[in-house]
Amino acid sequence: MASKHFEITEDIIQIQEVVDKVADRNAGAINTFIGTVREMTKGKKTLHLKI
Repeated sequence: MASKHFEITEDIIQIQEVVDKVADRNAGAINTFIGTVREMTKGKKTLHLKI
């Protein structure tokens, strides 16, 4: 079965659930990034994001 490497969601992300999905005894580290989207960039309002 192929594993899912990403997911797009409007739900709140539970970071520990994400870490648990990728944890492996053979992995040296797990790196996560939590950020937000700024409302304004160079005077323009952020309306949407592109993948």
